Amino acid sequence: MTRLISIVFAIALLCTGLAANAAVTGAPDLDGWVLAGNSLDNGVYVRGTANYGYDCYSAVITDLAVTDPDAVYSWLSGDTILGVGGKFADTTAAEAGWGAFSGPGVNSLLYGDGDAIKIQAKFGTENSDFFASTLAPSASNGGGSLDTNGKAGAIQIRSTAYFQSQNWAAGSGVLQYLDKPDHIVRSGASAPDPRVARLIWTWDSTNSRLDSWEILLNVSLLERVDSNYAGLYPSAGSLSLLTVQNRDGAYTDGVVRLPSPNTAVPEPMAIVLGITGLGSVAGLRRLRKK
Repeated sequence: MTRLISIVFAIALLCTGLAANAAVTGAPDLDGWVLAGNSLDNGVYVRGTANYGYDCYSAVITDLAVTDPDAVYSWLSGDTILGVGGKFADTTAAEAGWGAFSGPGVNSLLYGDGDAIKIQAKFGTENSDFFASTLAPSASNGGGSLDTNGKAGAIQIRSTAYFQSQNWAAGSGVLQYLDKPDHIVRSGASAPDPRVARLIWTWDSTNSRLDSWEILLNVSLLERVDSNYAGLYPSAGSLSLLTVQNRDGAYTDGVVRLPSPNTAVPEPMAIVLGITGLGSVAGLRRLRKK
C-alpha cells in the first residue's frame, strides 16, 4: 500500500506539472478548446480575401494565475478568462461546404511568407451580432466590424503586424503581454489597460511559420480595474471574431461563439484529482487480485 501511495503521489506531481499549462499552451487543439470549424467553412467564414485556412477555437478558463509586477493587474485563480485561438489547417471548397473558392490558394500567403502574420480577436458582448458570409471565400457579405457588429463594449486585441521569424520563434510557448498599448481597443469607450490581455503561440520551426495561437482576455480583472466604465463586457456565450491578417493587408475572419459558463475548460486541479482517482482505483484492483 505504501508503494501504491508513492506511485499515485508521483503521478499526481507529474500531472500537476502538465496540467498547470494544459489550458493555455498556444495550441488550442491540444488544450481541449472548443472547435467551431475552419475559418473558410460555410457558417464560420465571415469576410476577407486572404483565404487563410485555420481551425477556430474558443474557451472559457477559470484557473489561470499570472503574476504581474503591479499586483493590481495580477491574474487570479478563479478569474474568468475568455479565449479564442486558431491552428492553421488547409481545406478545400468541398470540405468547407462551398461550390468553389475564388482568390488566392488556401494558405498560399502563409506558405509564401510565414512570418508576415498579424493575429487578432474581437471579443463580443451579449449584444454583438457578428455573422457568417453566405458567399464563398474570397467573396463575402458577413459582418465583422467591431463597432457595427461588435457594438458598444466589444474589445479588439491584436499582435503586431511586424514580428519577424526570430520574434515568433523566441516567443513560442511563452505567455506574452501585448507589445503596444494601442493593440487593445474597445468599441464606444476608452481602451482598457493592455494587461488584461495576453497572447501565446506555437512556432513551426521546420516550415518557419506560425502554427497555432491563443488570445486571452481576463474579464474579471477588467471589471476590477475598470472603475470608470459602466457598459457591457465581453462574456461567455457571446459571439467573437478571429482574424489572421497578412501584416496590414489581406485577411480572413472567422466567427466563433464562446462556450457558455458550464462548458469551461476543466481546471488543472480537477484534472489532477481525476487522474489520481483513476490511478488509485486501478491500484486497489490490482492489490485485490493478489
